[in-house]
Amino acid sequence: MPTARSVQQTPGPFEPSKSYPGPVYFVPSDTLVEQEAGALGIEDEHDLFGGVVPYAFVATKAITHPLIEPGAAAPPGWSSGLAKRLEGSVLSGFSAFSLNDARRAGMRLLKRGPIRLKPVCETGGLGQIVVANTAALERALAALDLAEVSRDGVVLEENLSGVMTFSVGQVCVWPTW
Repeated sequence: MPTARSVQQTPGPFEPSKSYPGPVYFVPSDTLVEQEAGALGIEDEHDLFGGVVPYAFVATKAITHPLIEPGAAAPPGWSSGLAKRLEGSVLSGFSAFSLNDARRAGMRLLKRGPIRLKPVCETGGLGQIVVANTAALERALAALDLAEVSRDGVVLEENLSGVMTFSVGQVCVWPTW
């Protein structure tokens, strides 16, 4: 059982140059990367309502799908283990960190029907495109930012229509006010 800590309630964005009385409890709008959390002095769940990941891509949907093949472009820290363990629990698809790998993944998936191309940093379905053929795939890939794909990745997966999505998670808040 965590010990109660005094927390100053200060609404608004955190300002690193400002001095805060007592411990600060962070509620970031996005998942933090370990380096960011460390720079803010976040040590554990007592300091944060949110998540911390070792690499930025781990906080995205890119981790749920495998690469098109071993040796395909991937960011430092990429591990194929999670995608293998999730197989059968997620839609068929691939994560790609190059336009060439995305093209090959898209072509492979299109053989089975329409696909959905998803920028991995978007949420709530924003930025997703349904691709039904090779020409549409080429247009969708041409619209992507090469630097973003290289840094963050893009997901290509089978397209489903008329579905309902449920989110599953756990929430813990340690400070007592």
